[in-house]
Amino acid sequence: MNLVDLGEKIEECRLAYDQLDYSADIQLDIDLANSLKRALENIDKKTEFTVYPFSIQFQTKDGLRADLPSSSLWLGKHFWELSAELDKYKNILDKVKEKLFEKGLNKSKLDPFLKQLPNERYGIMDGDVAEKFKLSVDEVIIDETDKALFEKFLTDKSWWFQPARRSEAPSGKTLDRGDVYESSLALACRVIVANSAKLIAVIKAFKESKDLRDKFDASNVKKFSFKEKQVIEPKFEASNTIYYGAPGVGKSFCIDQKCNDENSIRTIFHPDTQNSDFVGCLKPKMNGTDVIYEFRAGPFTKAIVKAYNNHDKHIYLVIEEINRASSAAVFGEIFQLLDRNAAGRSVYPIDLADPDMLEYIESKAPEAITNGQLRIPSNLSLFATMNSSDQAVMPMDTAFKRRWVFEYIPIDFSSCPMGSLSIPIRDNGEIKVNWSDFAKSINNALIDNSIPEDRLLGPWFLSPAELKTSELAQQALKGKVCLYLWDDVLRHGHSTVIFDVGIKNYGQLNTSFKRNNPIFNERIEHELLNVAITQVDEVIEE
Repeated sequence: MNLVDLGEKIEECRLAYDQLDYSADIQLDIDLANSLKRALENIDKKTEFTVYPFSIQFQTKDGLRADLPSSSLWLGKHFWELSAELDKYKNILDKVKEKLFEKGLNKSKLDPFLKQLPNERYGIMDGDVAEKFKLSVDEVIIDETDKALFEKFLTDKSWWFQPARRSEAPSGKTLDRGDVYESSLALACRVIVANSAKLIAVIKAFKESKDLRDKFDASNVKKFSFKEKQVIEPKFEASNTIYYGAPGVGKSFCIDQKCNDENSIRTIFHPDTQNSDFVGCLKPKMNGTDVIYEFRAGPFTKAIVKAYNNHDKHIYLVIEEINRASSAAVFGEIFQLLDRNAAGRSVYPIDLADPDMLEYIESKAPEAITNGQLRIPSNLSLFATMNSSDQAVMPMDTAFKRRWVFEYIPIDFSSCPMGSLSIPIRDNGEIKVNWSDFAKSINNALIDNSIPEDRLLGPWFLSPAELKTSELAQQALKGKVCLYLWDDVLRHGHSTVIFDVGIKNYGQLNTSFKRNNPIFNERIEHELLNVAITQVDEVIEE
């Protein structure tokens, strides 16, 4: 029979298991997942098992469901041998009971005796049943060492039934109950006995399936342990980042260098944006002649599903103009998910208040939900753009802002669209200046008059398409640049910083522009003349 010391075996399993962080997730590859599923189905024919990359789902025929994280496989790896040893003791007890039935002892007499075991008085217990029980043990076990270990099993419950604290031992767990062995196994694993039923199935699957053990050992799952995560750089460094700066500095361009149509979900905030727009909500649709309601996912929910279904890709949720809506209100309960750990995963999960959203995510990306809770995964970044000079901006509270990294994009004309503008000048008719020189001259005047930097002109305020022809360039100068400077930058009585003192409103500015009359003040004209002359000189020298 070759019984082992159960106390030593428990310590051996615990020691091996404690070398790892038992909360570390394991990513199950296809072979390992299939092997686990087969082993579980052999253990329990009445339950349906679904194995995902990071979790195992159990569903009974009556629809009840339980989920285990993939980290539970570490318990199967290290405690299956204890389960096998407990089975040896249970099998001996079953054989002893068979001997007793052969001796004419019926169940009604045997059960009351078993209810007293384990019992430290086993050796001196008298009575007909006790005597026949001891004789049957002698018939079943030949080896004296095995006999001594089995007697310890019958007399010293603390030897093989080890809670973390003595008071935690569940009452009533005697040898007449089949679940006493499962409870012993759960306590050895230091898990709560009441919640351990499905975990025991995993351990038994490892015990019964050599194929599963071999697949587990052959796979590279150990790299997901906590201790090794300390030294391995995360594959993705997901973050919440807001790019901010003056209009036209290239905030969206910076994001576009990382994002494309395949790896991103994009949205734009506006004053009427609500939480239901961002996460999704029930909306009506036609089903033949009937009107039905179904959950329509918003950009956040789409990004979550995309990220969980593409573990090997860095996914981006891009929010343009994040401060044009009340951001904290739009995010709602998702606000809590923005706290991330070093790997980029949400530190704190949330219970989804919307059952329709929960059902949608579970159907599209079951791995995203664990025990009804959601986290942002480490491969999903939130990128946003912000321009505080916009008149429609909403203030952001400090609690919301501190969960983001703010990346300032400076004004840099070293990269700038090519093109020129025709500027009407007093006594000189019209001159041509490069767009970059024009914008720098305007910015210098604004800076000298203490205009905030986020209101200056960025190099990409005008696009290459708007500078492609002289006609398009002049339309952009009048309808975009001048309108922005007049309405947004200099609207509170500061128009003379840029424009001619005789121009009192935008209507006059527009009329002067159409008539090719001077519209800028003498300082701007002087700077533009110097730039234009320099350009002519450079052409002559060449």
